[in-house]
Amino acid sequence: NYPEAILVFILPPSMKVLRNRLINRGTDDLQVIEKRLGDTINELGFIEKYNYCVVNDDLDEAVAKAKDIIKGENLEKYKVSTKITDIVNRYKEEVK
Repeated sequence: NYPEAILVFILPPSMKVLRNRLINRGTDDLQVIEKRLGDTINELGFIEKYNYCVVNDDLDEAVAKAKDIIKGENLEKYKVSTKITDIVNRYKEEVK
């Protein structure tokens, strides 16, 4: 446990987008990609332990948001809140 750590969860815009990104990289076969998607769903179960989350929809925007968090700016926008449950549930539905 690291009380001084700031934990940032980087989310894909959707599981479909994440799947397409992994396929388009061309580095893993479909079986590995499906396992990674399953691992992602499991990792989402820990999101409430994080302080902030950033959706990586656009790389430049995601980097800017991460920089905001590191600099301590606009933090409330990125806080993990109870609304995150809706996102997690949506992702789980996408992989069914």
